[in-house]
Amino acid sequence: QSNARFFTESEFLDEIKKGKSIIRMGDGEISLLHGRSIHYQIYKKELALGLKKTIQEHSSECSYVMSIPVFVNYSNTELNKTPNKLSCWLPLKVEFRRVFNKEAGYADAHFFYYRDKMMSFFKSFVENKPVIFISNAEKNALIRNKINYPADFVDTPSEHSFESIDTICNQIDAIIEKDSTKKYVLV
Repeated sequence: QSNARFFTESEFLDEIKKGKSIIRMGDGEISLLHGRSIHYQIYKKELALGLKKTIQEHSSECSYVMSIPVFVNYSNTELNKTPNKLSCWLPLKVEFRRVFNKEAGYADAHFFYYRDKMMSFFKSFVENKPVIFISNAEKNALIRNKINYPADFVDTPSEHSFESIDTICNQIDAIIEKDSTKKYVLV
């Protein structure tokens, strides 16, 4: 077993309050790291190198919290009880043991799938701050319907968004440049 240390919800919120970004690293990102395309993103060497750098530089002191699936701590026997779970998460388990920082804390990557839980978790922190939600148009539409405070949105392509990285960054920069005195929360 890997023994990754996962933050409690309150520890995770404390990390966010420090101004840290959140980076999700799951089975798709590990596939890209290994040179394989996934259904919504074709492999690009530049992307794989960025993912590798993100993993290698992750620490308690860095500017982001890495979120990974809690399955990294499951035994292979536990994973094998559910069809396809072992084959899906074994590459992440291997990479965690090989290159991830064992001293740093991690957030649960699947937290983002608990939409109502995620929105209420962040609500108290972000509702009085300038926020930029960055996701595909469908997910941003769901968020727009759930929140009742002003926010900016950057819609990304649903597939192959890495090819649009410059456009996405330019859109974020344009929002920030409207009022550079604000400290934006990027979600």
